[in-house]
Amino acid sequence: MKTEMLGILFTDVSNSTQTYDSLGDTLALQRTDQCFSVLSKIAEENHGTVIKTTGDKTMITFLDADTALLAATSIQETVTREFAQDSPKIQLKIGLHYGEVVMDKNDVFGSTVNIAARLVDLANPGQILTTGETSGVVFKDPGSRTLLIGRFPIRGNQEMTRVYEVLLSEVQGNPQLSASSGDNLPPLYLLLRHREKKIRFHEVGRTVSMGRDPGHELVIPDDLTSRNHASIECSHDRFMLEDHSTNGTYVLTDEGETMHLHREKFLLQGTGQMSLGRKPTDNLTELVQFDLRKV
Repeated sequence: MKTEMLGILFTDVSNSTQTYDSLGDTLALQRTDQCFSVLSKIAEENHGTVIKTTGDKTMITFLDADTALLAATSIQETVTREFAQDSPKIQLKIGLHYGEVVMDKNDVFGSTVNIAARLVDLANPGQILTTGETSGVVFKDPGSRTLLIGRFPIRGNQEMTRVYEVLLSEVQGNPQLSASSGDNLPPLYLLLRHREKKIRFHEVGRTVSMGRDPGHELVIPDDLTSRNHASIECSHDRFMLEDHSTNGTYVLTDEGETMHLHREKFLLQGTGQMSLGRKPTDNLTELVQFDLRKV
């Protein structure tokens, strides 16, 4: 057996049970076969190798991270476009990781495979998830094309893994296409609180800026807070925090986990606190509370 650096891509057809129940075995199988044909065609065009298909999942290998990500975005956007009018929709979940694998005949093994498999399980329909290591290899500016969604346990890894969503071009151009926002979720608004000030907003496209400069909606008068420190944008019921600062932004989630962002985007969920430039424990007077609520 030998080792090699490869991009590992897992896809999973979501809602397959609903598709078979709704359309019947013959038509549902036909739709699924069409979807797998798209995968195979794009994999071949990008010099990928379909290793195996198990149930609704397919594993594909690529020679480098760039090609793997290019294929992943092409697959996701093509399936979204070609099956947009179907009812129920056929949607894919994709997990991608680049690293060392163990080659054994016509199969691959190792932690890289385990990570990619875990990512596809975490993904929502229409979403591509990857790791910080992989996005760092591919993008010169990962923060412009990825969104940090959190840290998750991965089998075989002692530390929690930072997981990122790859922002597709169609999603960036039209936030309503973002699958991870969910088709049936109730509308949300974000409530921000800093000292005595409260900001509530849910308008798509609105951005709330934060920093030391007095022109921001939330002014944080702290020496370690940058003049233009961070911003939160509402994009179809998704509230994306983006750090622009020197010292970074700390997010304390309602689960007690602290995330440190530096020139990254992060999807706000539930309730929690933000600390601009300092750890939350060192910044009790300048914490920004956030709370996502149903409209």
